[in-house]
Amino acid sequence: MSDSKQQICTALTRLIEGHHIPGGYGGRVDLPAIDNPAMGPLGYLQACLASTFLGFLDHPRYASFWLHALRQTTTGRLVAILPPARVLGDAVARAATPELTAALVRGATVGIRPHDDGPDYLVLSPPSGEAQVYVITAAGARLLAATDSQRVGVVRLVEAEVDAMLAMLPASLRLGSEGEGEAVGWEYGTPPGLSAAEWPRHEKTGMPLAHGFTVRLPAAQRDYCVKGPEFVALSFFHPADTEACYGENERVDAVMAGAPLEDEEQSDPYFLALVAHLEARERPSPERIIHTFADMLGHTHALVWHTEASAAAPHCPRPGEEPPDGIDPEAFVEANEPASPLFATTGRSRIRFGRPLHPMQSHGALNEMGLYVLELSSGAGGVNFGDGTGQLDLETGVLDWAC
Repeated sequence: MSDSKQQICTALTRLIEGHHIPGGYGGRVDLPAIDNPAMGPLGYLQACLASTFLGFLDHPRYASFWLHALRQTTTGRLVAILPPARVLGDAVARAATPELTAALVRGATVGIRPHDDGPDYLVLSPPSGEAQVYVITAAGARLLAATDSQRVGVVRLVEAEVDAMLAMLPASLRLGSEGEGEAVGWEYGTPPGLSAAEWPRHEKTGMPLAHGFTVRLPAAQRDYCVKGPEFVALSFFHPADTEACYGENERVDAVMAGAPLEDEEQSDPYFLALVAHLEARERPSPERIIHTFADMLGHTHALVWHTEASAAAPHCPRPGEEPPDGIDPEAFVEANEPASPLFATTGRSRIRFGRPLHPMQSHGALNEMGLYVLELSSGAGGVNFGDGTGQLDLETGVLDWAC
């Protein structure tokens, strides 16, 4: 029994380690101990699902529907989420067994496992018994694993489902200041390709954002790139240390909103730079995609996706025009340190591409996150998340962070 529980623990840990950074808001998930002699394999799996592990996986776009269904076993309820009658009827007619028919009549726990060809329906029958697991598809029903004992059925269920979930997720890429091989990017410094007018600016102050990092994406990541495989590198910009104070100026707000310059502003380098920036937005380069978005505090962040030509172009110095009264330039520039190389790493990292498993400050934002996510620890490239962790959906621009 203890060997079976250890196998379940090892399989679930493999999923966690592959798609989770230790630390940050909520910390690392802790699976239950396996040293309870009164708890069998199924009971141990239920204990895992009832712990914080399920909270990391309970996501509408994640392959965790079966886990949600299994969770109901911890409350003693039997839940049936059955496939359409035609699919169920056809499957049972072709591959009916007395055990499967009895399970459906009693109300088995049924989970949905989505994939490219449509959903499978996993039937755990009975939830508190021998954990027989059937898969029902349009092609028929079959037993997922031999269930001559509770041990075989539950362990094979967990291992098979962990393999399926890992296979459907984009490959994770972790970046740190140390690692093997050549550097794949850099923190701080300046970005490639941009013109001074294109440099992303804060929507409220017009100040140039801080360049957090630029990284070239390996082939495995480009295959999942939501902008297209021709974009080979990504630059991240953030508002530096502006959480506490960034200042304001009514005329800057007006110009950033599209108001024309007043006479005295037409010779001011800062206001001229704002106009050039707004004009550059209207004429985007085909060599890069610039995406700006705001966090819950209203601070601007940005991503720049580079083609090969843009990634190989000369670096752009950060614009340095003096802002007008009311705007503190120091809050925006203290993160602009000399470039520091980034390496792919298997160890601890502050920058990571992949599916986030951290709990987030806003559950609503978590539900909007997809599979293509940039996860950052506070301090990565100078970003200020209050000693916490931030997640940015590369497809939708949804940003959430927790301190």
